[in-house]
Amino acid sequence: MIGSDGVKGAWAASIAYGIGDLVESSQATYLCHTAHTSGSSLTAAEIGSYWILLANAAILATASAVDKLNGDGSLTAFTLSENNPSGDTDVLVFVNGSLQTPTSDYTISGTTLTFSTAPSSGTNNVIAWGTSTVVEAAKTVAQSARDTALAHRDDASQHKTTAERWAKLEDATVVDVDTSVDSGEYSAKEYAVGDTVTIGSAKEWASKAYNSAVVTSPSNEYSAKHYAQNIQEWATKDDGAVSGAITPLRPTPVSKGPTRPRRGVQRSGQLHSSAAFPSATSISSQTQTLQEVAEPINALVGSRNSTSQPPSQAEVALQPLPASSFAIPAKRPLRAVSGCLEGE
Repeated sequence: MIGSDGVKGAWAASIAYGIGDLVESSQATYLCHTAHTSGSSLTAAEIGSYWILLANAAILATASAVDKLNGDGSLTAFTLSENNPSGDTDVLVFVNGSLQTPTSDYTISGTTLTFSTAPSSGTNNVIAWGTSTVVEAAKTVAQSARDTALAHRDDASQHKTTAERWAKLEDATVVDVDTSVDSGEYSAKEYAVGDTVTIGSAKEWASKAYNSAVVTSPSNEYSAKHYAQNIQEWATKDDGAVSGAITPLRPTPVSKGPTRPRRGVQRSGQLHSSAAFPSATSISSQTQTLQEVAEPINALVGSRNSTSQPPSQAEVALQPLPASSFAIPAKRPLRAVSGCLEGE
């Protein structure tokens, strides 16, 4: 480290300065490279002849390290005791006051300073100026902290990108940027409005086209829009049978015992093909048409009955049969099953 013999404090006139002495003047620090006795003032000429400007602030002894070495004209390798540099550029090297160029004039490995040409003979004519081990240790800690901060910055950036993928990635599963692990899951946006999700997105379950299944395994399942349109067709279609995927069930009657269905009557409770069922609007329309046909007939029959004239053969044919025409032997009472007459 710089001892009290090297740090001279403020520059002063008429002082004998030696090689390696440090002085301060006007908040600048100078290193003496040629022994001399100072003049009356520190002029630019004197600085140029004897001093090297090191810094524009005072250098503390605890923050700097100076090795003063003696050349002999043949020695090229010197051992540094005050400096512990990590590379050629961590110290300033002077030979007889001349600043040396790193790599071409000298190299440093560990604490060994090696010159390409042996310095001339002299006392303290080889100077290595650097920072102290305390500063180097602080530098190492600072660099480590910097590297850690950069790593956290990169991690944060990767987590940000992954979070964005979870929010809005389309048409693919989410892969973690940091670990490169594929989650096998989709983003919130894909589950909401996408068309890649194997179980169907919320949008598909709500509005996928009529008769287009959202999923097909283990069975076809359709969207809310499909079922709504199907129900609308059952209620309002008036141009034929309903063709949608929903099929009705006939009501199951209460049975008092085993029955034998009449020919052509399907067992109650079984699914019927939707193609065989007209919509409510169609049935209503057909019923209205029958009423329109029956009304003039009923009016004609009624007007005939109000007179004493005997009915014509056509009118007799149009008159409803009396209930006795439908009489069935009492031993086989009838009941209604699924809209048909069936014997018990």
